[in-house]
Amino acid sequence: MRGIRPQAQPPGPDRPPAVVRAYSELRRKILHGELRAGTTISEADTATVLGVSRTPVREALRELLNEGLLEEGRRRQVVVASLSAELNREVRLMRTALERLAAREAAVHATESDLDQLRLVMIRTRRALAAEDTNTFLDCDDEFHLGIARAAGLAIVEDTVRRLRGYTRLAGLTAGWSSVHLASSADEHDAIVDALETHDPDIAEHALAQHLASLTSPSPKAGQG
Repeated sequence: MRGIRPQAQPPGPDRPPAVVRAYSELRRKILHGELRAGTTISEADTATVLGVSRTPVREALRELLNEGLLEEGRRRQVVVASLSAELNREVRLMRTALERLAAREAAVHATESDLDQLRLVMIRTRRALAAEDTNTFLDCDDEFHLGIARAAGLAIVEDTVRRLRGYTRLAGLTAGWSSVHLASSADEHDAIVDALETHDPDIAEHALAQHLASLTSPSPKAGQG
């Protein structure tokens, strides 16, 4: 099994715009299922489609390889990664440990602004649910969990959770999504924000732990949350 490599920061505003664009577009296509597991990514073709040179595409591919969303295939080709059952189990274990910690810390350190941001994410989540826009729902889902780590003030945890959620999205592409379970996930997110507002670490951790525990139940939302 390919181990989880140390995470590098994704391209930020200090990086050349072409790199950020190439990285963001490729990552979006992978997580939205437009580029399926095993698909070969052509550096030249990607550069042509995006209207950029091959250099920023090459750097974006390097970042995505480091995140584990891409992997090296035959003849040193770069292909969209697939998630093994073994790695999926490891991801769930790590998410449980890190996100419970983030919930505890966020209960102590989250500001009113942090909580407002989480509520705003949930407004967009509900809109996506009503519109049956699964990809936007899942993007909001990612943003919600990263927002908890951000509110906790745990930069390394936030960075790691971001990568783990990339793996989670890959797993979900083969599992499919049920609107019933997505609605249940949204309800659980609202309960987590309510728990964070108590500023009680035990209550917040319990709400987050219940949410993550629901991911292990047999259902089409396998890995979602």
